[in-house]
Amino acid sequence: MNHTVDLKDKKLFMLDMDGTIYLGSRLFEGTRPFLETARENGARCIFLTNNSSKSTKDYIEKLRKMGIECGADDVFTSVQASAIYLESNHKGMKVYAAGTKAMLEELLEMGINATAQPDGTEEVVLQGFDTELEYRKVEAACRLIDNGAIFLACNIDKVCPVEDGYIPDCGSICRMIESATGKAPHFIGKPEASMIEGVLKKEGIRAEDAVMVGDRLYTDIACGVNANVDTVLLLSGETSLNDLEGSGIVPTYIMKDIAQLGYEIRKV
Repeated sequence: MNHTVDLKDKKLFMLDMDGTIYLGSRLFEGTRPFLETARENGARCIFLTNNSSKSTKDYIEKLRKMGIECGADDVFTSVQASAIYLESNHKGMKVYAAGTKAMLEELLEMGINATAQPDGTEEVVLQGFDTELEYRKVEAACRLIDNGAIFLACNIDKVCPVEDGYIPDCGSICRMIESATGKAPHFIGKPEASMIEGVLKKEGIRAEDAVMVGDRLYTDIACGVNANVDTVLLLSGETSLNDLEGSGIVPTYIMKDIAQLGYEIRKV
């Protein structure tokens, strides 16, 4: 890849959220200054998250409470990506939405034939980051998969960073189901290139004019690499410098946090 466009001149910043612009309910100090600088430079900022436990409306509300003004066009989640994937590849199929109420509501709003109360006729199991997880949900998913249902998952993340450490994420739930059924899911969110490609198409922006910013090598940075866009790894979340050794995933830039990125894009 030829990095011909300087960070200062990028037209689109795709920003992961958890561990990148905030941690839990704490907004990082450099987030607002970065957003102001990027917008002064004429760049678009879109929040791109794998967290499938919340809806787009939930994220807009959370960001606004933190003092960040945004609308529906500024947020793209793995649930939205999953709905697009289902519409394109399994149109009309009945889906067991194994996740939160917010995930189900988002799928229904996007026209997916989804339910949280399976009756055995579901043709697809879509597993999400279920912060409302109950054993009966895991049991239902396993039974459907054993009976031939397609096994999909919103995101591959093993853990979700929180202020006092982490909590198990969608990838960890899927490992449990895979261990029981012997069947692995097809993951839809980052690092799949389609997460970024869909945003580029919608915004009408070339790959070389965009950059993916995140704190995880195997989702955020790998997604950028797969979509052929520049990447910025921030060491404010899950990844440390030690994790880079032998990972095989090479970010374009490595920075301490969003504050440093804001400094780097300032036009003097």
